[in-house]
Amino acid sequence: MISLKDIQIQERARSSARSTGMTPTELKAIRARLQLTQLELGQWLGIEGRDPGHTVRMWEIGKRGISGPITVLLEAFLSGWRPRHITQLDTQEGTPTNG
Repeated sequence: MISLKDIQIQERARSSARSTGMTPTELKAIRARLQLTQLELGQWLGIEGRDPGHTVRMWEIGKRGISGPITVLLEAFLSGWRPRHITQLDTQEGTPTNG
């Protein structure tokens, strides 16, 4: 008979295989630290489509794994780097972010 603990271990293993190790909770904390909405983070990451925030929501509830490149971008955002398309918007508003 399979126990609940066995099922949880199997699920974690499957989740880890899809992900780089960043958890939904860690992603939420990073987004909060950056003071961004899900939509804004999706736009910063260059996610295209009608609702860029949808992908961020799926990551935050654990429905999609967070890829290695996304993890690297998030770490860069935390260090102060901004994507060119965000820097250009900020510069137009008079507040350059990539001095």
